[in-house]
Amino acid sequence: MGLDVPNAPPSFQAITRTVDVVRSDAGHLFAAIQRENPYSAAVRKKFIESLVAIDAHLAEEAWSDAGCDAVTSDLAMTNASVVAPDLRETRELIDDVDREIIVLLARRMELSRRARRAKARVGMGIVDSVREAELLGNRREWAVAEGLNPDEVGEIFEAILRSSRRTQWREG
Repeated sequence: MGLDVPNAPPSFQAITRTVDVVRSDAGHLFAAIQRENPYSAAVRKKFIESLVAIDAHLAEEAWSDAGCDAVTSDLAMTNASVVAPDLRETRELIDDVDREIIVLLARRMELSRRARRAKARVGMGIVDSVREAELLGNRREWAVAEGLNPDEVGEIFEAILRSSRRTQWREG
């Protein structure tokens, strides 16, 4: 586009740069994106509807702060299923980590049942206050070493210990 408009607002300049970038992309890339992106048709339709609404507001000369707010509201992305690719990827990675956490929690509960059997063989009760205090202290130290909030990590491990105790009581 290469428009040199000295008093143009930053948003206009950004749109101009975007148009320039799109024009410099290969046509086949644009076509592939439009065909392979399952959300492109709906987003394109919403964009066109928004442009028509803006045009209608401008044609009516009803552009005021209230009119601006109405158009801005019309442009808002209301479809929660339309998610930026990097956000979608990040959410998928979070889901993967959460699944790993669940697998590790299941493993930990199995080890809790094993600990219960070992405690029973030597006549120990389920709660070992000294061990729990040591464990919580260590986990808080590990949290600090990883740049995490030790109090929040402590709360998580307190919940894990409660679950471990319940698992051991059911085992007993």
